[in-house]
Amino acid sequence: MLARNSELEGAVQAVREMEDRFNRNYNYPWVFLNEEPFSSDFKRRVFLPRNSSFYGSSMYLTPVSFIH
Repeated sequence: MLARNSELEGAVQAVREMEDRFNRNYNYPWVFLNEEPFSSDFKRRVFLPRNSSFYGSSMYLTPVSFIH
């Protein structure tokens, strides 16, 4: 899932809904990507209270230009 620290509430809701409806039976791992390190609040509210495995990483975006 692509998620920013500023999108915490949406990420919490999306994970909760997927866990409640589907993933609680399968425990597939979650992968979160962000353009900056995840805040401690994000990690505490999204990663910790779940039974599934969570992996979070930062990815740094570089501008790309296209030749037309």
